[in-house]
Amino acid sequence: MLYFKNMKNLFFTLIALFSFAFSIHAQTCQLSKAHQHSAPVNSKEMRASNLRSDTIDILNYTINLNITDFTTNTISGNTVVKFTPKQSSVSTINLDLLELIIDSVELNTTNLTYAYNDTLLAIQLGNTYSVTDTLSITVHYHGTPQGDASGWGGFYFQSGYAYNLGVGFGANPHNLGRVLFPCFDNFVERSTYEFNIVTNSGKTSNCNGYLAADTTDGSGNRTRKWIMEAQIPTYLASVAVAAYTQVNQTYNGINGPTPIVLTALPADTTNVKNSFVNLNTALSTYENHFGPYLWNRVGYCMVPFNSGAMEHATNIAYPRATANGTLQYQTLYAHELSHHWFGDLATCRTAEDMWLNEGWARYCEFLFTEALSGPNAYKSAVSINHEDNLHFNIVKEGSLSLSNIPHAYTYGDHVYNKGADVAHTMRGYLGDSTFFAGVKAYLAQHNYDDVSSNDFMNDLTTITGVDMSYFFDDWVNNPGWCHFSIDSFTVTPQGSDYEVLVYMKQKLTSAHQFYQHVPLNITFKDALFNEYVSKVEMNGQFGTFTVVVPFDPAFVAVNMDEKISLAVAAAYKVIKTTGAHYLTT
Repeated sequence: MLYFKNMKNLFFTLIALFSFAFSIHAQTCQLSKAHQHSAPVNSKEMRASNLRSDTIDILNYTINLNITDFTTNTISGNTVVKFTPKQSSVSTINLDLLELIIDSVELNTTNLTYAYNDTLLAIQLGNTYSVTDTLSITVHYHGTPQGDASGWGGFYFQSGYAYNLGVGFGANPHNLGRVLFPCFDNFVERSTYEFNIVTNSGKTSNCNGYLAADTTDGSGNRTRKWIMEAQIPTYLASVAVAAYTQVNQTYNGINGPTPIVLTALPADTTNVKNSFVNLNTALSTYENHFGPYLWNRVGYCMVPFNSGAMEHATNIAYPRATANGTLQYQTLYAHELSHHWFGDLATCRTAEDMWLNEGWARYCEFLFTEALSGPNAYKSAVSINHEDNLHFNIVKEGSLSLSNIPHAYTYGDHVYNKGADVAHTMRGYLGDSTFFAGVKAYLAQHNYDDVSSNDFMNDLTTITGVDMSYFFDDWVNNPGWCHFSIDSFTVTPQGSDYEVLVYMKQKLTSAHQFYQHVPLNITFKDALFNEYVSKVEMNGQFGTFTVVVPFDPAFVAVNMDEKISLAVAAAYKVIKTTGAHYLTT
């Protein structure tokens, strides 16, 4: 990374400490995450759950459920599935539904024949239908909705609350809309929703979209109708029931006023308001960088789940314990909000590309920190995350590329932390103006759409005019890391300037190929610490660069600004006095 020509000429010494996460030649082992129990599956299996969406288009789910039994923790009701075939001669429909009891299935009041194995509901439609037909079948069911075996995801009856988290860490596929309603449970099928949820005993329901009706019958049963007009995949559908009240606020955004609804128990509302004081900063930051907020409201619903949050569109399931009146966890609500661009608006097509959802949401935490506290705070957050990547990713999960994550590590450290690190590197690779304009335009092209890493690469290439295939080949499709160091440099006077010949070398750890077209800043300093920076492009293992510098350099370093995340964690300190000195890494 750096090289000294003549330390005797320096009035002070610049020391850089490199914390190598692992030796280039070290052997690593792959460890499973303790909270995930399912075996890895291959690419074809991961995509199989999307295939039904090539045959049938689900237009709308109307979910009518009674959630009043907090003794036996059961639900009852029906879901109306409205759909149209995408091809001729469709006579069956197979819906995902997990371990609930089917009472009947109807089409226009006619009972249909079906088979159900606690996982798949196979329905005979009684006739053949084509692309000109629109059908609505009603599935009546009851039972206890399931949680995920991993402990993260599914449906919970807990401490007077009933709520869902739309994915399961151990589920295959990870989508868990099927714990609550019969559906095509994948990332690509998008539909509108209507929820009619019956509650009692002072409890109310909160779901996606807007509240269309709120009625109470003579027995004290309260039915709230929620309408979600934006099309979302099943894992983003939300139902939460408790003795809720609301904190109503407004955000004045690019497209005008947007309601903010913070839903909590009455005793928690003061803490919630105090913890969410910087929510508008998160909203304005993401709008400025990625385009307008396109949903009908911003919504957070407090639940007693302490292991994370879930980005249900407009009704985020948020851990009550983190809305404790302090700002300690504010990057968590910023993370979940950012999914309304990355994950809710543009959704990964398969779980293998989950970095497009979670890696970018993790990176958005850094942008939120930058907006609140400035560029040094951003750089610190990036550096802490980068060092964590280097020390732990391969030890925990093995050497993985971002674009082909095994099922067991869909919600692992590579996806979140390295995904965020690669997003930061992309920013340095393209430069701020090109980076933010490119990502904003990419999202605008994929409003309410599913995407892959290849889609992202191709769109960025077209939008920015930069061939991003090199970046994706090296940083996204290639495991491990690269590092660039300066082997030596020579200086030749050229009038009042100095021609500096810099010899650089690329090294790899766990990567399969040398990286190409990597933009790097070379920093030159003289004995008085004057500084000059020149940008070069590194290709392959070795590089030689000629730079004209306006002074005689005593020191040369590469990537000192850390705009590109490399295979080391670096800290710099100027030492002018004797004594003990400590670096932060």
